[in-house]
Amino acid sequence: MPESQTSNGVNAAGSRHRYSDVNAALSALQKDPALRLTDNGRHLLGVLRALSTSEVQREALVAAVPGYQRATVAGVARACAQHLLRLAEQLERL
Repeated sequence: MPESQTSNGVNAAGSRHRYSDVNAALSALQKDPALRLTDNGRHLLGVLRALSTSEVQREALVAAVPGYQRATVAGVARACAQHLLRLAEQLERL
């Protein structure tokens, strides 16, 4: 980890680190025994894997949603995004 960055992803200037390569970060997380060897850790990794889709995969998911379900899926996606944002904020406060 660079000296200018803390373990919680906040750099010395206080701004949050933006992972430019989500797949590399996720791959590193999946190798961490503290995450992969516990039920909650595996669940978290599964959630993160499911959400780390490429643009092409996201477009395929969008195309798979029937028109009459678009609003419902959008609402559920927004609720999940808010939940994940709260998770990220809680982790950053630790």
